[in-house]
Amino acid sequence: MTQVERISLVLAVIGCAAGVVVIPEVRCATGLDSPLECTEGLGATPLFPTLNGAPPSPLARVQDPRVTSISTRFKWIEANQPGFLFQEVPLTWADADSAIATVYVNGGEIPKIRVRVYTGAERNSLLFYYTGSRLDFVHQVSKPSPDKRYEQRFYFDRNRLFRWLGPGNAVIAEGSAGFAENSAYLAQLGPQLLNLAHQALRRGT
Repeated sequence: MTQVERISLVLAVIGCAAGVVVIPEVRCATGLDSPLECTEGLGATPLFPTLNGAPPSPLARVQDPRVTSISTRFKWIEANQPGFLFQEVPLTWADADSAIATVYVNGGEIPKIRVRVYTGAERNSLLFYYTGSRLDFVHQVSKPSPDKRYEQRFYFDRNRLFRWLGPGNAVIAEGSAGFAENSAYLAQLGPQLLNLAHQALRRGT
């Protein structure tokens, strides 16, 4: 693959009151019954810019120990998720018809937040994985149409993107178009979402 196809997901605008928190399923944990008030905003740069024909580097054969650690944490979260409590929180997302965050809670920790964004027929999801307050991993799934699905994966170390897998698991080399932008954007969005989720949980107590 010589080019990562542009995905039309754009930045979330979090400088708003996001509406009343709802309780969707029976397994829902705490009753968040007050509005989620947001105070911080982000810029307006596309999240997944086109690589302008720059070829991705081949998959590395030697596994980075940071990737191994993140993979272990990811598998633990996915395996234990059925036992987590969760809440759904409406968001305001730029140029989208609607957006909602599902906040997964394990004890006093939020290990995962899933953001679903709906724009016309497009369905986009961003899944954020955390260890404590640290962002580890972001998995992006885009369905621009019912017969098309694209996935991208972003690995973080100390709030900095160090590995980006594009569609087809193509490794996007550091320095490629969009690498620095995605690093800065997701490193900002991930902690903001986590802070908003903790605010929502506190309001429900």
